Amino acid sequence: MKQFAEAYGFDHVTTSPYYPQANGQAERTVRTIKSLLTNAKDPYMALLSYHATPLQWCNLSPAELLQGRQIRTDLPQPKPQWNHTQHLNELHSKYKSDQSKYYNNRHRIKSLPQLPDDTPVWVQTENSQVHGTIVHQAATPRSYIVSTPSGQLRRNRINLRPRLGRKMVEGMNRIPETSVQEPANRVEESQDRVVARSQSGVMIRAPDRLRF
Repeated sequence: MKQFAEAYGFDHVTTSPYYPQANGQAERTVRTIKSLLTNAKDPYMALLSYHATPLQWCNLSPAELLQGRQIRTDLPQPKPQWNHTQHLNELHSKYKSDQSKYYNNRHRIKSLPQLPDDTPVWVQTENSQVHGTIVHQAATPRSYIVSTPSGQLRRNRINLRPRLGRKMVEGMNRIPETSVQEPANRVEESQDRVVARSQSGVMIRAPDRLRF
């Protein structure tokens, strides 16, 4: 594949394992083609109609973008149109930018901080989470090479969760003497309260409005 990419002059960029969302355009195209081949009585006519249907963001069909002309179907075709390549690139960039903005606003997407080398992390595998260590950042976007007990893996940043070291957790579990001093009118509350901690060692307490 590397030799093929060099011979034909294109960059082959792969996505992170177990993260098909990064290759959403191709995944959606495969889903559309599978639906056409499954439900159409004539799959060849269905593919021909799909290639001749104008796209929403540029009002041109996939055949026009690929071949520079309209293809003949069993439906009457409008007069040929031609848009400059630069104009198409601008329309495509705007369309992708709008889709990304709508998706991020709907799902409350936020940027995750980068992980430096030698950071201990939890790694999401197919069925469970295993502990690992960041080796270095991969060449592909938002991917990292992680060392795990089963070997080195490449994972997307969304599948990596930093884990605290043992010393950090022990330090967080120790409550300073000054922090356990309560006012005189709240001594009974501090004695009856059960302190719970999360997996990372962070104290979990009920809000003041729920304390009696």
